Amino acid sequence: MRDLWLINGAGTSGDAVEVTNLWRRDADDAEICLLAIALALGGLAACNGGSPPTHYFASGDNWAIYLAWTEDTSGHLQGQLQAIEVDPNDSAKLQTVNGSFTGTRNGQDISISFPVLSNYAGQTWTGTINNGTISLVIPTSGLPQNPALQAGSFQDFQRAAQKVQEKVNVAAQEQAREAAFAQQQREAATAAAEAQNEHNRAVSAAYGNTNDAANRLKDAYSQVHSALAQLAAGIPATPGPDAISTRYVQTYGKMKQVWQKENELGDAEPLTCYQRGQVQYLAGQVQYLRGQVQYLDGQVQYNVNRLQQVFDAANNGLDAIDKWAPAFYQHAQIYSNLTGKPNTIPEPTRAIETFRSQTEGSLAVYNERLENFRSLVKDYDDKAAALQEQAKAYPASLHCSG
Repeated sequence: MRDLWLINGAGTSGDAVEVTNLWRRDADDAEICLLAIALALGGLAACNGGSPPTHYFASGDNWAIYLAWTEDTSGHLQGQLQAIEVDPNDSAKLQTVNGSFTGTRNGQDISISFPVLSNYAGQTWTGTINNGTISLVIPTSGLPQNPALQAGSFQDFQRAAQKVQEKVNVAAQEQAREAAFAQQQREAATAAAEAQNEHNRAVSAAYGNTNDAANRLKDAYSQVHSALAQLAAGIPATPGPDAISTRYVQTYGKMKQVWQKENELGDAEPLTCYQRGQVQYLAGQVQYLRGQVQYLDGQVQYNVNRLQQVFDAANNGLDAIDKWAPAFYQHAQIYSNLTGKPNTIPEPTRAIETFRSQTEGSLAVYNERLENFRSLVKDYDDKAAALQEQAKAYPASLHCSG
């Protein structure tokens, strides 16, 4: 019994070889040869009695190769090669070759050559055929150098190629798992780095906010203390010799002295007109001193306005303390929570209340002193104005002679 094979597309570069078992029966070689030629529509077949098989395959863990050819009576071959192999540089990739070749067979010796424009450009492979086995010498990297190809069908090659493909698939799946795991690791590392960066930013912000609140709180305390110091100097409990209130007393005292001289001079009997002129001159002196009191009034107004600004600064400082003392504590607590370091800043509510109470008490004292000073100024203004009118009117009431 013999196999009859038709090789479709043999000799066409890039086409897959299809080998079909057309007929299998008991027949002599001549009958088979005639029928094969008829079915192949002019194709060449090996018609020599006792010719070796014309289709071979071999396979290994990472490769499979298939050769099929037709042979004319002179031993010239035309055939097709299919090879499949795992990419030596990447076990998850498959390399495949479909190519035509020509060759010769001389008894057991066989030689096949590839066209210049092919995968194995210009190469020649040699070997020997013995008992359905080709011992082949392959100079191509990736394939075994001396494979032993067995007579077999294209389906045998396909089964071997499927095993190579499955091995590549397993490698590809493993690579995919490794890539997915690596991606997960990278994403986890990226997330961890971003979380650390975010934590660092939060720590930096908390540290900056704590320092900012501390500086603002320090400025607020300084503002209050500076205001209290200015009020203590501007509205002392006991005015000094150069204080405006003292100058009011001194200026009004001089007015009274001149007024007294004016009265004493006006009481002279008989009163000469010269003496009356002296009285009138002294009335002018009283008026001049009244101008000095009014000058002091201008200084008082300037100082009262300035002191009012100091009062406002003290109250603004208290409001700033109310705002920034809790902020200082809160930011310090955030920094402590982020870093694990203890918060050494005490809760400020009681300290704020104590400081505000003490400061407002001091401000009340200074405000009372300021009101008393205003009353003193008004009192001296009224008395100086009345004395001026008296001194001005007095000369007109006098009569002189001589």
